Formats: sequence, structure tokens, C-alpha cells
Amino acid sequence: MNENVRHRTDDIAATAAPRKLSVLLLCDDDRGHAATVLDHIGALRKFSRHDIRLFNPKGMADSRFLDLDEFDVVVVHYSLIAFLDHYLAPSFRERIRKYHGLKIQFIQDEYCRVDDAAAVMGDMGIHILFTVVPEHAVPKLYGPRLPGVVMVHTLTGFVPDHLLNAETPSLRSRPIDIGYRGRTLPYWLGELAQEKVWIAQGVLARVPQHGLRCDIAWEEKDRIYGRKWVEFLSSCKATLGTESGASIADYDGSVEKKVRDYRLHHPAADFLKIRQEILLPYENNVRVNVISPRVFEAAVLRTALILFPGEYSGIVSPWEHYIPLEKDFSNMDQVVEKLRDVPFLQEMAERAHRDLVASGLYSLEAFVREFDERVSQHGKPEGKGISIRYPLSLMEGPVVATRHFAVQHLGSTPAVNFGRAFLRIWVSLKAVMTTPPLQWMLAKYWQDGSLRKEVKLGKLLEDFLKLYLAAYGKGGQKRDDLPDIEIRVSYRRDEELLLLQSTPLHGPSVASSEESKKLLSGVRSNGHSLKRIVWDHSAVSGSVECPVPFFRQIAIPLEPDGKHEFHALSALASRHPKVAWRALSELLRCKDTLRETKG
Repeated sequence: MNENVRHRTDDIAATAAPRKLSVLLLCDDDRGHAATVLDHIGALRKFSRHDIRLFNPKGMADSRFLDLDEFDVVVVHYSLIAFLDHYLAPSFRERIRKYHGLKIQFIQDEYCRVDDAAAVMGDMGIHILFTVVPEHAVPKLYGPRLPGVVMVHTLTGFVPDHLLNAETPSLRSRPIDIGYRGRTLPYWLGELAQEKVWIAQGVLARVPQHGLRCDIAWEEKDRIYGRKWVEFLSSCKATLGTESGASIADYDGSVEKKVRDYRLHHPAADFLKIRQEILLPYENNVRVNVISPRVFEAAVLRTALILFPGEYSGIVSPWEHYIPLEKDFSNMDQVVEKLRDVPFLQEMAERAHRDLVASGLYSLEAFVREFDERVSQHGKPEGKGISIRYPLSLMEGPVVATRHFAVQHLGSTPAVNFGRAFLRIWVSLKAVMTTPPLQWMLAKYWQDGSLRKEVKLGKLLEDFLKLYLAAYGKGGQKRDDLPDIEIRVSYRRDEELLLLQSTPLHGPSVASSEESKKLLSGVRSNGHSLKRIVWDHSAVSGSVECPVPFFRQIAIPLEPDGKHEFHALSALASRHPKVAWRALSELLRCKDTLRETKG
């Protein structure tokens, strides 16, 4: 830690601040985020006794007007991956480093690229870190990396305020015995991360012999969001769950790289194979196992919990708040027996609601009270005072196109709503109007009435735009300082998956465009079906850019891991493979060679 940071830490005041402090919260408040992220940001503004102001630096190279010295405290939210330039550019990190007030950071997914995250926190001079890592694991994870930083333990999520008044039907009236939506997580996170799928697979395999009514899935296409998720969970007597986190800490990204390289040459390898070949030396090097926000959602909706045994941050206990399901499923008969005992189930659900929800211990308001106490204890009224520069800084930010092509920072007004619609239509239709292969697919979509009911036009146009950006230029990256890239195309027959991989080009491409076209046409002519199309841009960036009227570029974020799955386009391709293969062959004909991987 540098001298400035050490000096500031030593000088932290031990008494409450004499007045309400001004706090700048640097965060990505994109409305496309999960509800838990937006709830976390919103709670700080709603419940804090301090003056919380937001600024979203994502996609910005710098700000001419933002002055950190106007504020008493600066907070970096976990919605920003601080060591990635697209989320927090070097200029902003340098501003934070030079800032002399109290600096706080929230962080999640702490098991990924630990060295990079800790180095940036140390360089910025973070004083207080709100960490979700269990207390016993903090020394192993951070050790000497963050000397002098005050560690405050927090949760990945809290009881959602917007569900507190939700109607909760009795368990007896709910039509689904067990409902669950999991998620497939990267293998390099270890065994713990795989449990989200294992519990679903294990229960689903045993459903027929018990005659249960279940709705269990873990594919991305089966995810449920927003109000539909609340309705789904409220229709289930019980839901499954596991601890969140990872059983492998990847300090420098090398574990992820080894797994990616291995899967590139062994695409059919499952987790157990990769665990044996690569992951065993790393398994449980640091175990970050915490309670999931889904547990709080179930508790507030009085849906019973069936969980793999675990610590769950010390918040829930087996048979008191949840039915424990052994990880080898050896007690499945007992679980089913208790599931059918509706009075027992209702009593347990009420107990979970009492202890987790009604107690107020895990509310967003309680979390903000703890945050306020830390700010009051350690912060000082050092800021110059908020001037006109702050509102001006909100107006200068770039227009960031999200999943919904939302315009950031400007709020919701008729003019802004018109701007959103204009950008959405303009950038997507320009790609279609200038690209015949996209026109072919749009025409087929328009002719298929049942497909139009299944797939929204806006989602398809968004897929078209990202496919256009993948196929031309530098994946949409037009700036001279960004590397040239090529798109390597492969087809995995066993998964019926077309994979587009962006690769930085450090010299002339050795690929023959004619050979690429021939190979792609060969896969098409063999009549192979096409159910999934994925673009992996992670080796280059977490976003792509394209020009729009009145702005040089807009940044279009991909998923947090730099990938985009073309759900709408895949639906079209699975119904009309000939048209899709023809269009994709034409679009990708100038790119790198197509490799067909047999199942």
C-alpha cells in the first residue's frame, strides 16, 4: 500500500461524522441488470441518511466535469468490475487513487482474477471493502494483498423490498411440487458451482418413481425474469437450492485459460473429465460458499426450501428452515415424504419467513444501516460541496446501448423515450438494410406467423445487429487503438452449436476466405441442424461498438463474460435451417476456417 493510502487509513476518525456526508456511488445502474443488483443500488439511495449521488462510468474513457473532490466519500459498486477498463477506465481509477477522502468498494465474484482485483484496489487506495467471502477464507484469499484494508462482511443479496407485500397462496393450493431454475456455470469455478445443475439433474431423474409434479430446468433459454419469476415461485410448494460461490479461486486467470484450452481440443469433455485432468490441484484452494439471494426470495414468498446441506452464511439451518437433500440423493424418499406433509411444509415455510423476513435482520434497510455506520465512523466532511459540475457530468456520458438499448444517465422522459426508440430502430435497421443475408432471414421471419408469436421482433433485430458487428470490422471495434480481429467459426455437431470466437490478430490472417466459404457451405449441404448460435468475444472485449447519428460510437455490452447467445436467431435457424445456413455462410465467408467438431 502506498504512503498516501497508509496515511489516510491511519487517520480514519473513530467518532461519528458531525453532518450528513455526500457520497458518490460509482455504479452501473443499467436497467437490464438483475433485480438484486438494482435493489442494492436503489436501497443505498432510498435508505441512507447520507446524500448518495450516482455516476455510471461504464463505457466512458473519462469525464471533463466530474470532480471527486466535491464529495466526502467515494464508493465503487460491485456492478463495476474495477480492473476491466470498459467498466472503470484508467482515468477514473487514477482519479480515485488521487482522491483524499474515504474510499469504499463493494465486490462480488471474488474468486475470479483475484490478483488483478486486489492490485487495482490497492492502487486506488480502498479503505473499506464490503466482501462476501466467508470470514475464515479472507486471509487465504487476500492475505498480504490488501494490508490495512478494513474488511466488512456482507451478503450477495437481501430480502427484496418489492416482494414484501406480495400475495402468497397456501402451499396446498400450489400446483407445482418442486420448481427450480438453475444455471450452468463455468467449470473452472469448481465443484461447488456445478451443484446448481447437479441438484436439478438428480431430482429430475428421480421424479418419475415418486410421481411428483415438477418444473425444473437449468438451461439459459429456460430462465424466468421479473414478474413471471415471482408468479412461478409462488406456484411452487418447494424450490431447490445450493450454496452460491465457488470452490476454486483463480488468482491470475490461469485456471480459466487451462480449461478453455482443454475444451477447445476436447469439446465433448464433461466436468468430471476436466476435474480429473485439470482442476484437482486447485479444488478447495479457497472455498467461497455463501447464501444465495434465491433463498430470501423463497422465504418472502413462503415457498419451502429443499437444499443441499451447507453453511449458507450461518443464516438457515436444516429441518428448521429447509429440508436437507443429501448430495448423493440417498435420502430422497425422506425428502418426498416431508414434501407431501403439507402442514409440516407450511410450518417450515412460515418459520423461514419469520426468521429471514419478518425479523428484518436481512432487509436492505438493515444493510444500509450498517453501511451508514461505517461511513459515519470513518468518513469526514472533506468535500468542497456539490456544484454544477456534477449534473453536467451526467449529461456528458456516452450513450450506452444495453439489451434494451437504454439511454443511460438521462432518466425517463418523452424525449429520452423517443431517443431510445430512434436508436433501437436506427442501428438495427441500418444493419439489415445494408446486409442482404439479414434481409433473407427477416423475410423468412415475417412469413412465419408462429415464429413471430414466439420471438419478438426487437429481440431478433438485436441479434441481427450483434451478428452484423461480429461479421464485419473489428467486431464493431472501429478505433485504431484496438486490435484487428478475426472470427473463427466452428460447428459442434453433438450440440448443434455454431460458435463464433473473436481472436485478436497479431499479423496477417493465414485463413483462406475461399476455403472458409467452402467448409461452411459443406456443413450446410450436409443438412446439419442448427439450434444454438453463440458469439464469444471475451478474448477482445466485453462490449462492441457501432456508430449512431449525433454520436461517434455507442457501446453495446455483451453478457458479463463477453459472450452473446443469439436466442432469437437460434429459434429462427432451428425452424428454417436452409435459410439460416445460407445467410450465415454469406456473412461469415471472409472469416477464418470453419472446423466441424463431431460428437
